Parts: sequence; C-alpha cells; structure tokens
Amino acid sequence: MQCGECGRDVVGDACPSCDAPVFARTSHAGQVLASWPRRLGATLVDWFALFLLMLVLTVFADYFISAVIFSVACAYYFISLVRSARGQTVGNIAANTRVRSSTSGGPIALSQSVVRFATSALPILVTVLVPLAILQFILWGYVLLDSLFPLWDSQQRTLHDRVASTVVVRVPNDAMGSNNAA
Repeated sequence: MQCGECGRDVVGDACPSCDAPVFARTSHAGQVLASWPRRLGATLVDWFALFLLMLVLTVFADYFISAVIFSVACAYYFISLVRSARGQTVGNIAANTRVRSSTSGGPIALSQSVVRFATSALPILVTVLVPLAILQFILWGYVLLDSLFPLWDSQQRTLHDRVASTVVVRVPNDAMGSNNAA
C-alpha cells in the first residue's frame, strides 16, 4: 500500500516518512487517488491563475471580448495540459497530482480531455458569458455538486471524472523528478 500523502510504500498503520495514517484509496490501475483537499487546492491554484488572466484582459478590452478570449484560453489550458503525457495543469503540479484514464491508468485521450472540460470548466465559463441569474444559479449549483462529489464517490471522482472515465491520482515521489523534467 502507498501513503496517501507522500506516495511511498507503507507497511502498517502509519507512513514511516511523513507519519500520515494509511487509508489511501487506489485506482483500478493501482495508483493512489488524490484526496479531496489536494484536488480542491489544485483547482483553486488553476482558477486563481486564470482569474489573473481575466483581470489583465479586462484592462485592455471590454468585458464581452475579454470573456470570449478568456474562455478560449481556459479551453486550451485545461484540454491541452490535462491531455499531455504529464496529465497536469499548474494546479496539479502544485498539488502533486495528475489526471489519468480510469481504465488504463495512463494518459487520457483527447476525447476524454474535451469531455472533462465540457463537464467541468464550461459551466463556469457560461456563467461568465451569459449573465442570466437563473442560468447562473443552476450552473453554479452543478459546479458545487461536481466539486463535492469526490467526498462520497468510491474512486474519489467528480462528476466530470465519471463522465470522462478519468481519475486524479497522486504523483509518486520517485516520479516527481522525472515528471517535472518532462
């Protein structure tokens, strides 16, 4: 079994390296699943960076043009980075996690990345582009449900993970050096 915090092999009830209790769940491919706080941290880092981009854009263009450019940038950011061999956005790198196929444990296909984006980030972008109160209420409700879903899913997946057949896993410590060099 691997430690859910540092990813090292553990025998017993606590990790000898970081002293974390051992109760980590693993994916079908045997990878340690990322905890909900790690996933939340990665998401906050990603959206904070993208929010800064939106602030810069609004200085140079009107709101609608900024929102369209921001939406295209978000699509490229999430689809291309998660689809890469590393399977990591900037937030994933900071949280030491990556996105993998739930069936093979390997990098995800372009179609999985597009589905993942369409069912996670796209609802947020629609709320930026379409200022309709009822639509925003419904979409933010979906985003909240999607964000909390790992708390009761056996594979700690969000709704967008389930639809795209993906999981978010910890990057093992022994792979971090080679992973960051890729």
